[in-house]
Order: sequence, then structure tokens, then C-alpha cells
Amino acid sequence: MRGNAVFITAVLALLMISAGCIAGTVRLQNDSAKRTEEARYVQLEREYVREMQTILNTEGFINSGVMLTRTVYEDNSREYHIAIHHGRFDSLSTGEKEALVEELKSAVFEEEDCSFIYSLTGNA
Repeated sequence: MRGNAVFITAVLALLMISAGCIAGTVRLQNDSAKRTEEARYVQLEREYVREMQTILNTEGFINSGVMLTRTVYEDNSREYHIAIHHGRFDSLSTGEKEALVEELKSAVFEEEDCSFIYSLTGNA
């Protein structure tokens, strides 16, 4: 009888250890997938900032400051705030600013559940 109790205890312990190992493996795989996805978004964001800077340089706004800030929500949707600074923005009309923002929007990377908000600031 005592031998059976030891055997059952050993089997239960092995089952608990196996369950813990499986859960750990699943957790590591999920973490790895999240890191891979995050790295992909970081690369998209860097390329987007470079593309915006190229557009701004082409339009004559050389050395513009471009700051991209993201917010990631629980449902994995992302909201990007793009603040662009250049001293000449103060001299632009509202229509010219809107046209520039529309041109910058054309460079947005195509991902679902991403929204973009732009602000142009000058020296004022």
C-alpha cells in the first residue's frame, strides 16, 4: 500500500512538472511572437519617418524635426502622433499646411488598426 502511494505521488509530481514546462513553453512562444511583431512595427516606423523627412526635404523644409509617438491600445490598435517642426511653417497658409499633411499621409504604412494624427509647428 505504501509503495502505491509513493508511486502515485511521483506520477502526480511528474504531471505537475510537465504541465509547468508546457505552460512555460507556450508563454515563451507568445512572448517571442510579440517581440517579432514589435520589431516589425519599429522597422515600419523608422522607414516612415525617413520617408516623411525625404518628402519634407523635397518640399523645401530641410532639417525638419519629426517626432513620432505611438500609443498601443489593449486591442493592439495603434495611434500615431506625428509632430513636425520647421520655422517656415508659421508663414504657410492653412491650405498649404493641409496640402503638406495630405502629402505626408500618402506615405503612411499600410497596417490595419493604425491611425495617424499630424501637427505642424513653427517658431511662434
